[in-house]
Amino acid sequence: MVIATKGRGRSTGRGTFISLLHQPRSALESVAIGNSILRIDNTRIMEDTPIGGDELKIGDETVGHLLDCPLPVGEAWAASRVKAMELIQSAHRLAGGELWLPTQTAPIEIPICRVEDIATIGMSHLDVFGGNGRGAFDMGTGCTDSDDYPCLWKVKSPLQRAMLVQPDTHGILRPDGRPKLQQLLERNSRAHYNLGLRFNANSIVALFTESPTLGVSLIKNVAFKNSSYEIPWTLWCNTTLGLFCHWGHSSKQQPGRGMLSQLTLYTLPTLDVRSLSANALADADQIFDTMKHKRMLPFNESDRDPVRHELDRWFLKAVLGIMSEDVHVAVHRLREKLCAEPSIHGGKKSRCDLGAEARKFGWDLV
Repeated sequence: MVIATKGRGRSTGRGTFISLLHQPRSALESVAIGNSILRIDNTRIMEDTPIGGDELKIGDETVGHLLDCPLPVGEAWAASRVKAMELIQSAHRLAGGELWLPTQTAPIEIPICRVEDIATIGMSHLDVFGGNGRGAFDMGTGCTDSDDYPCLWKVKSPLQRAMLVQPDTHGILRPDGRPKLQQLLERNSRAHYNLGLRFNANSIVALFTESPTLGVSLIKNVAFKNSSYEIPWTLWCNTTLGLFCHWGHSSKQQPGRGMLSQLTLYTLPTLDVRSLSANALADADQIFDTMKHKRMLPFNESDRDPVRHELDRWFLKAVLGIMSEDVHVAVHRLREKLCAEPSIHGGKKSRCDLGAEARKFGWDLV
């Protein structure tokens, strides 16, 4: 629910976000909560250290929390659908290059930039297969080694549990498609990003293909001038910290889903892979080679996923050079807190059975 008046003076561009721990159990409790909100002069803001929001109380019972947050134009309101307000404070800090998670004793710096600073995003799906002469291709089912233009079209959770994925379609160049073809190929890449991430179904947000593959719809190409950045960036996006950046930046209007548009993908906070040393890049390649086929649980089950834990641990140590046990414990606690967020689990009760999926598709267990 949004309650607003026309902004004037200092009230312009900011809002108070209220997260209730439970729905009001009666009309009387609703009135009491409303009156309590009106009486509170909240003092905690998103830009604070990760201490959470002001408590909203009825008598001695805490019924929710409040946090004063900016309302950026052209971006999602980060604090919407957030249960633990300290998480959005940490996400704000991380977007500014400071890793300060709720249980950390002290912050550390991490090189963070926006995606638009380091890469170019693939073109609209209409430029790929749109009608009225706009699109360059018709889409053919499946993809073989002999197809000239492999494509990633659909998000398929069971088939995209590991970071390395296979093209699912191929482009058939239209007779009038060659002028648009060159523009598409200039943004072609091995790294891809899922704009329509379902936290409680998808395991991978950044997908990697062995050779450059055109992203068609929700799966967008992310093209780097230096191809050596593709692998470390893919690893980062699939760590808990990469997920944290996506969650904090995405629109969380639907339970269990965090949506980005092409525009908000450009402004997504991400690791500045240009700052990595040659040794860190080499270590990233080795980590990816070891883990590229390992299937992970959906993001809402990251707290119990040994593969995600392994990826987090090795990326922190080998790529970012973070050896502090304090930070590693804080990242583990972050996994637990994120999995408890309603915007991530979406109320889903069932658990993913990777073994059953493997048997269904005839895969070897990895």
